[in-house]
Amino acid sequence: MKHYTIGLAGHIDHGKTTLTKALTNIDTDRLKEEKERKISIELGYAPLQLSEDMEISIIDVPGHERFIRQMIAGVAGIDLVLLVVAADEGVMPQTREHLEILQLLNIKRGLVVVTKVDRIDEELREIVELDIRDSIEGTFLEEAPLHFVDSVAKDGIEELKATIKKELDAVPNRDDSGAFRLPIDQVFTVHGQGTIVRGTVYEGNVQEGDMLELYPQQIPVRVRQLQVHRQERKQGRAGQRVAINLGGSHVIK
Repeated sequence: MKHYTIGLAGHIDHGKTTLTKALTNIDTDRLKEEKERKISIELGYAPLQLSEDMEISIIDVPGHERFIRQMIAGVAGIDLVLLVVAADEGVMPQTREHLEILQLLNIKRGLVVVTKVDRIDEELREIVELDIRDSIEGTFLEEAPLHFVDSVAKDGIEELKATIKKELDAVPNRDDSGAFRLPIDQVFTVHGQGTIVRGTVYEGNVQEGDMLELYPQQIPVRVRQLQVHRQERKQGRAGQRVAINLGGSHVIK
């Protein structure tokens, strides 16, 4: 089984969450505030099924400039990025900012997805594509495939899935034989369970009962439970999104 993580980046209200739902049938906006304001505030996660030998996680990052820290945490260590641009607005400030961040994080592989294509005609479609191509010139996305989709009607979604699979087929599996490393992008507590941390396993593997060390404080912690997309697992491997219930971690802020 190969494990991959995909990140969705782009300007606020350009359709990242709707695209995630079109790909996975899961609404990643789970907070009351997100539904009321109709914007993503926290990182959203969903599993994507493309083939029996692939386990893929999608990370939907907030597009608002106030939540840039969450965006950076979410895309660090991803295998593939989908840069999302709304057809009726084109390249916007957070489109450029997210692209710059992806460059700084040394992300190597990605696609461009133009959403809300039902809102423009063929002439505008050509203008939007030229604008995007001009904006990504000189970046790692310069030669990237570009897909036009309508996430609500799911037009173009199957073609996008095929391209995602093709891109991931060319990505080597992460090394799960080295020391375990998990950059933490979320920390929260659950009543009766204690501290939960989430992240994408960058290297190595982890099992229930393992003793780990929390950096930079060098605090020893124990793995009490593991979950991958809300399903309990005995082990987590490089490339997987995992949630770990930690023991002895009461000092995490």
